[in-house]
Amino acid sequence: MAAGSGLNKPDFSPKQAVALVEREFGLKVPQVKPLPSYDDQNFYVCVAPSEGNGEKAGEYVLKIVNCEDSQNPDLIEVQTRIMMFLNKEGFPVPTPRFTKEGEIMFLESLETPSGPKAYMARLLTYLPGQTVAKVPVSPPLLYEIGQLAARLDKTLTEACPSCRATFPLTNLSLSSLDSVSWRVDYTLSSSQLQQVNEPVVHLKLNVKDVDRGSLEPVAMTLSAEKFRVLLAELKQAQALLKTLD
Repeated sequence: MAAGSGLNKPDFSPKQAVALVEREFGLKVPQVKPLPSYDDQNFYVCVAPSEGNGEKAGEYVLKIVNCEDSQNPDLIEVQTRIMMFLNKEGFPVPTPRFTKEGEIMFLESLETPSGPKAYMARLLTYLPGQTVAKVPVSPPLLYEIGQLAARLDKTLTEACPSCRATFPLTNLSLSSLDSVSWRVDYTLSSSQLQQVNEPVVHLKLNVKDVDRGSLEPVAMTLSAEKFRVLLAELKQAQALLKTLD
């Protein structure tokens, strides 16, 4: 769901974000900048060290939840508690910074053109790194993500059976490959010196959606070189999967 679709995405300014952090957490903020977000609003927050209270320099993310979801604080608290639990179990998960009042989140009001709105906010530890979207996809990377998802599912299932009911994990379901059809075409390239036949591979993958049970065709066209790369990566993925046996 895109911003402005009814969830009332927050619209705090960087200056307001600094004021929130300094007021609720008693921290000095020399730097703050907006981060990409979907329905919520995120700010990168750099905290300065303080000799008075022994506070060290640190990095956080101020996450301000959209107005719609902020009306369910119990769910947000459960989500946050699970993040804290997973962090203790060794997962790379951010954890909340407690407010001066010892709370893991707080409610903040903001005047909007349609009147005052209330938003739940948390200050989470910042995890440096790159998003998956910016990393070249490879079989080892997909294998690592799959392992992490499986370990996450196992940990939550064993430690908190009710988590499945509270947070359905259907988004972790993976589609399966039902069948493959292909053909090879030759494109004739000519020049004054020679003629070269360059093969082009046309692939059609029939992918089964495990949630809906339907088949979705996925078509692609590859050069001979890219097809060789694909075959090599598939063989590598197959070898990795065999290590699970």
